[in-house]
Amino acid sequence: MNFVRSHITGQGATDPSLAKSHNNSGSKPEKNLIIHPGLVEEAVHRIVYQGEIDLSELRFQVGETSGKDSVLDIAIFPIPAHCNSQTCDLSQYGVGTVTQYNGVGYLSLCGNDGRLQIHHDVFRGHHLELPIPGQGDIPHDRIFDGKEILVFEKDMTYEVMLANCNKGGRDISLSGQVVFESFGRSSLHAQDDVLEVHLLLMGAAVFLFFSVCFIRVHMGTRADYTYSRLLPIFRQTS
Repeated sequence: MNFVRSHITGQGATDPSLAKSHNNSGSKPEKNLIIHPGLVEEAVHRIVYQGEIDLSELRFQVGETSGKDSVLDIAIFPIPAHCNSQTCDLSQYGVGTVTQYNGVGYLSLCGNDGRLQIHHDVFRGHHLELPIPGQGDIPHDRIFDGKEILVFEKDMTYEVMLANCNKGGRDISLSGQVVFESFGRSSLHAQDDVLEVHLLLMGAAVFLFFSVCFIRVHMGTRADYTYSRLLPIFRQTS
């Protein structure tokens, strides 16, 4: 049976500004991500080594228009590798509710109460809430306990979901990044181990090459040649 997600945008699963590995080199300025009322943004990230998910770098702002008091739901939970597509039934993992229509199951992530539907008897992830006032600025523009989320399992796929489900709420502007930092390792692919060995061997070869050149210079091969060519010139011009 096919599943179609409702109350969701079409870009979240592959948005590189939402989830990335811990790598500060070569970073570029990122555009803010706008989560409109009644919509959900999501991203999927592969965890190879056990580590920590850090949300403390995310920054939130609200639009100038007023609306109803609402809550931004943030959910991080493990999913199977085959669940990366938009047609995966996330209700099996405690998020959303499936309704049938003409033989097709529709997965609704947002409930009628304006909140992300999380079934805690099945849900095995982390759920955070960020209150959004109907008017004025939000009390806090960040998640202060964002560093307390740990990834206990390795070789897993995790989904990060940010739900602005209240249709009467306000636009939420999101900047920053979700950091996945491995304990003692930063590589994300199995080929990195082979690459690391190759780099070590290359470094050893370069070190050996320059060591030989250093020995040859001080043994007379290069130094005597330079001295024999330059010394007569100095003598003729002196």
